[in-house]
Amino acid sequence: MTYMVTVLCFGGLAALSPEGQPLQLALNLPATAAQVKAAIAQACGLAADSALAQLLQNSAIGSETQIYLDTDPIPASLSQLALLPPVSGG
Repeated sequence: MTYMVTVLCFGGLAALSPEGQPLQLALNLPATAAQVKAAIAQACGLAADSALAQLLQNSAIGSETQIYLDTDPIPASLSQLALLPPVSGG
């Protein structure tokens, strides 16, 4: 089933947000985190070999209470997700 989901983009991924506003996406949920990232890339028209697409692929999808691995299903009950850039260092 298709749901409207708000995606908050952080760090370098904020470049995906039009004028700093959260992305509003129609997503077929439940879907895996990898499928959600692919839908974001498609909605933003990212070329697969672009630096921003690579950043997106290495990012994490999260909710208020959980970070989802690429194979984890995103529940249909969520209306807001966060797109978090990868973190390096310690």
